[in-house]
Amino acid sequence: MKKFLILALTLVLMLTFVVACNDKTPEVPDNNNDKTEQPDGENQQPADPDTGKDEGDTKPEKVTYTITIKDQDGNPIAEVEAQICVDGVCKKPNVTNENGVVTFTMDDPGESVLSLQINEGASPAGYEYPTEKIAIEAGQTEVTVTLNKKAQ
Repeated sequence: MKKFLILALTLVLMLTFVVACNDKTPEVPDNNNDKTEQPDGENQQPADPDTGKDEGDTKPEKVTYTITIKDQDGNPIAEVEAQICVDGVCKKPNVTNENGVVTFTMDDPGESVLSLQINEGASPAGYEYPTEKIAIEAGQTEVTVTLNKKAQ
């Protein structure tokens, strides 16, 4: 008897779910206008035909910066700690891999001033490190820095 009740309840729940799902029909917007009418009466600009995104989308695009650190002989330097700075505020530091490369992926900084800071105290000894931040030009996503070995 318990099995029958469980089976009956399961069947009722499944039928309820099917009816509820079939009752919801998606609304199709009228594409005859340049603007789409919103339920609250406000108009919204149509999607950009090149990107497919609404002009009101505020989600910034991501940009990846690749930093390569080498010595004066062109050999990669691993374990160098570097940071990307946006308008003087530095992001969390990352460390170069065995190929001397570190990447930073972040929101597109737009017109902000970018720079690269290399942290000598957390990096391998034996090299001359820049004391100033290194400017990153607008649109530049790859930066190579050459460090000179200290004189013995």
